[in-house]
Order: sequence, then C-alpha cells, then structure tokens
Amino acid sequence: MTTNITETHKIVNDNKQLEQFEMFKDPPFKYIRAIFNWVILSVIIFGFIAFCNTPTVPLGIKIFFFILIPAWFFGNSFYFFYFGVSDNYLKIKNHYYFWYVKTYRLRDIKEIIFETKDLAYSLRVITKDSQSNLFQAATLHDITWLNLKAKLEEKGIIVQNKCNMKSRHQTIIF
Repeated sequence: MTTNITETHKIVNDNKQLEQFEMFKDPPFKYIRAIFNWVILSVIIFGFIAFCNTPTVPLGIKIFFFILIPAWFFGNSFYFFYFGVSDNYLKIKNHYYFWYVKTYRLRDIKEIIFETKDLAYSLRVITKDSQSNLFQAATLHDITWLNLKAKLEEKGIIVQNKCNMKSRHQTIIF
C-alpha cells in the first residue's frame, strides 16, 4: 500500500510560489533492514548499559560503546531515503536524517535510474551537467517505486527501471 502525502514547502523559485510535493514514502518499520537496524542498535545500547555500568570496565571500552551507538545508527540510516515530486522539483529526504533535504529542479535532471545497490533499491539522479547522486531507499514498496516512476515520466523525466520492479499483481523474482 502506498502512502502518498502532499506537503507544502516554500522553495525559492522563479515565481516564488509554494510548491506542492507528492511524497513517495512508506513506513520504515515494515522492512527487515529497518527492523534489523533497530534490533542491533538496541543490543548495542543494552550491552553498553549492562556492561559499562560496572566500575571495572576500562574507560576505553566505555568510549568505544559511546562512539559505536551513534556510528551504527547514522551509518545504517543511509538506506532510508524517500522522495517528493512537485511541478518543478524533485526533493529527496531521509526518515532518520531529518535535517537532510536535497532538491533538484526537474528541468536540470537528464535522467533518473532505479538500480539495486547493497540489496536495496536506489534512485540515481543524473543532471544535465553530468553530476550523479545515488539515494538508497530500502523502505519503498515496488508499487511506490512504480508510482514515483509514473509521476516523474508525467513531468517529462526519463526514468530507467534497472530493478525490474513489478506491479503488485505480478511476481517479483530475485
């Protein structure tokens, strides 16, 4: 089931209008990668609390756990991007990097490629000046990807589906 949410964000553009974004995202807690991320993080935190609470634990071990917890979380949150499309822009956000927003003008995009990287579907944006950025979105259903593809093509963007995503009525072969 696709969760498309329309958001209004002020983007400075030629007309200084408010842009209406149709968001293409699904809840992250329904996916094994997100669940695995939180389970491992919980184990690390529990280990930190249980193990480092004793006075005989060296300070170096406590510092290691103190660094490992945010490093694990932020390192694995790289897979949780989602996308928004307006009349003029493509916006990329992350479920856990709440401060991260990358916006592309649709007219500056040469093509978009859906590809697989690290067992997660990814969106590669290639701009007309040959810049390329990859955004992994392990939390999107195939139908959400296909809806995003249709919306981008409706806006005149070339989209290559190298993941062979199928609609929900077809079988997905891995």
